[in-house]
Amino acid sequence: MNIVKKLITRYKKFNFKENSRPEHLPIISKNRICGETINLPIALTCQPTKVCSKTCYYARDTTAIKNNLQKQTEVFYLIENNPIHAAKRISKELTGDFLRWNGGGDLTDNTVICINHLAKIRPDVNFWIVTRKPKCALKIKYSKNVYVQFSLDISSKNRLIFFMNHLEKLIQPPQWFVSYQCDKNEILPGIENSGISVLFYHNYKNNTLKPKSYCPLNDAITKNRVKTYPNGNCYTCRRCFSDESLLLKNESKLKLWAVKKPVFMEKNNNDKHIQLRLFASNEKDE
Repeated sequence: MNIVKKLITRYKKFNFKENSRPEHLPIISKNRICGETINLPIALTCQPTKVCSKTCYYARDTTAIKNNLQKQTEVFYLIENNPIHAAKRISKELTGDFLRWNGGGDLTDNTVICINHLAKIRPDVNFWIVTRKPKCALKIKYSKNVYVQFSLDISSKNRLIFFMNHLEKLIQPPQWFVSYQCDKNEILPGIENSGISVLFYHNYKNNTLKPKSYCPLNDAITKNRVKTYPNGNCYTCRRCFSDESLLLKNESKLKLWAVKKPVFMEKNNNDKHIQLRLFASNEKDE
């Protein structure tokens, strides 16, 4: 089921006005797992892949109700209309020592301007930027308090190749690392040597294979031990907005891993044995 497509259809029916977030209303949202976040509308910012279109947690539940969609839209137009002013407002609202950008939604050129300015005026805060858009990610300036999480899945590994090829042209690229979202029934031979920093299993279900990149949230959700804001699981782990994510990254291994064909588990109804099959994605998206 394409839950992102459903959300976008619903979003368009609301016909929200292109108004900026009013001055007296907050920009920052509170995510129960990762704390303070900036959330933007999927319909206006995302380039969804086949996997995230089926699994995106942000396209369902309370984050997809009308009031929240309206707030996301107002925040979006505030940043698009005046990214520097938006950065100053966000700076005043911040209460913690880190902020996740794109709890939902993705980057635009103007959100990058906002992030670059925000990182400059708030060196005391670590900014955790999650994106699937390589062209926007490449515009984020290097800052020791900015960590770019480049999010991938089986249908978007070609984006990593594009991203890394263009990184080589930058004098001082941003601090970045790779996270990987598994598809249903996907298995990961050699994942320990892939060079990724964060691994999410399908629907965050627990798995016996736990490489160093394994995200603790997989266990927390499976065992119903999710801690909520202000002491959420991301607050205690902190990998994605610290140098730990950079230490796990291996660029040479990532280049090799990006061109490997994924492997799935498949049940054969005739002999009831689990078999492996190779799957090559034909999707082309940058």
